Amino acid sequence: MLALVPLEKTFKEIVEDNISTMVSAIKGISPDVSEHKAIWKYDHAFDFSYGQTVGRISGLAYSVFVSQYRRPPNKSEQVEINAIIIAHAKEIRDAIKNLKTK
Repeated sequence: MLALVPLEKTFKEIVEDNISTMVSAIKGISPDVSEHKAIWKYDHAFDFSYGQTVGRISGLAYSVFVSQYRRPPNKSEQVEINAIIIAHAKEIRDAIKNLKTK
């Protein structure tokens, strides 16, 4: 059985930096996501934007992991990656709320 090793500090820093960059980028995007509504059939623009943003951040974090470690994360590492993202949930929500999505 493999011993569980916590994620390296450099990995966490890369993910944290990317989250900060993405949250900053939210401020520069158009708040109008109405063109997506017809395609994705959602009812609440905020929930769609929030899910889309967290999905992008999660995908980026997993890509960084695979690039750095040359393998997919195990369950324990997935929990750690998700914890990093969850720690920024309020910051992400607030940035999207400030867009006043339609």
